[in-house]
Amino acid sequence: MAIEAGIDCLSGIEPKSIDGLFFASTTQVYTEKASASSIATVLDLREDIVTADFTDSLKAGTTALARAVDTIKANKDISRILVVASDMREAEPATTWEFGFADGAAAFLIAEGDKLPLIIDDYFSISTNVTGPWKRTKEDSFIRTFETKMDNQISYCI
Repeated sequence: MAIEAGIDCLSGIEPKSIDGLFFASTTQVYTEKASASSIATVLDLREDIVTADFTDSLKAGTTALARAVDTIKANKDISRILVVASDMREAEPATTWEFGFADGAAAFLIAEGDKLPLIIDDYFSISTNVTGPWKRTKEDSFIRTFETKMDNQISYCI
């Protein structure tokens, strides 16, 4: 799915003009192999680009977008970063999560310039502990959560 999203995003754009690829997922295929470099290879991007994997957090996608903006602002040699996010979250049968989870992927081309459809001048982020849902290990098939009442009370107190 990530590769298809990348192909769609780069439609009409020369792949060799891309300076980086950031990949975000909570359900990445590999635990130790870099997915970003694999995706970059399939998309026929240059070998000298910057790549990074952002994983294991529901905030991975927004973190990858923010890092792409920061990387472009900080490095004059980097002007285009493809950010690809892809997830396949499984819900335990007969739970409310079953209705809300789905497989999906998206790709965004973050670029420098003033003739872009959307210009990101700045962004804001907050960091706070969220009590649930969570998944402890890769061996856990499904996410876990507190009872809704407890989750709401604890979250409200934080």
